Amino acid sequence: MSVRFVTRMLAPVLAFLLAAASLAVQAEPVPESQWQPSQATLFTLVQDGYRIVSVIDERRGDANSTQTFYLQREQGAFKCIEQHQIEQRTHMPEAQFACFELAQPFSTPKGK
Repeated sequence: MSVRFVTRMLAPVLAFLLAAASLAVQAEPVPESQWQPSQATLFTLVQDGYRIVSVIDERRGDANSTQTFYLQREQGAFKCIEQHQIEQRTHMPEAQFACFELAQPFSTPKGK
């Protein structure tokens, strides 16, 4: 057997093994975020004794903005995000709100 023949025979096998290894790496679980979605609102968190410790205000253009509120109480922490923008088709303002609880990665949400 010539070296060329062996190389031709091994090339597809090596390509298959590399592809399989690549898929195995991609199939590993991705760590969940440290911030788990919560049903809480900024209002309810403040009412429950959480204090706003930081606010980040990001402006994009004249009408789009995002405010991120970080809240803390003892060992618990939340971040609430408020986004304002002008809807492209109707040119009407719209807002979106969401809060997230700080959690250990890979843990399951508490359902707050």
